Amino acid sequence: MHDEIKHLLALLRMLPDPSDEEAWNSLWRQIGKAVGDIGIDHWRDVFAEQLKQVRNTSPGSPKWATHASYLGALPLMCLAVEGEAKEKLWRLFDFVGPYKKATDGAVGRRWLEDLLATAWRIEVASIDEHTPEYLAKDDQTRRELLLAREHAD
Repeated sequence: MHDEIKHLLALLRMLPDPSDEEAWNSLWRQIGKAVGDIGIDHWRDVFAEQLKQVRNTSPGSPKWATHASYLGALPLMCLAVEGEAKEKLWRLFDFVGPYKKATDGAVGRRWLEDLLATAWRIEVASIDEHTPEYLAKDDQTRRELLLAREHAD
């Protein structure tokens, strides 16, 4: 999981640093415009705090992996975004590429897909670190979703 976290952090370094409040807030306002009101101010602040914690903690520390795994969980909110909203995110994240002009979503799409795939691998790898109570709740939720799907079809 350590390599996945390092890859996630490399992807996140392509975003503005939260200490650059003008650029950081602009990014999150634009994400909010693309995906709608999902508590974007809360996510912006949580994300900034977790980035700060990861940067201020030694990679050899167990707390480093904990903070970084929170960062991995955060982008998963984008999984439910579809259609035009997803295309808006791709165009927004074009800026992560070192190009002088927009690439009409091609760079942003690749970056976001890589970010989500990496975040998902971190989430799956960290399952065994959850408490038994949390795991039982997850198991129950998966069971309910599976059974509901059968009755919906």
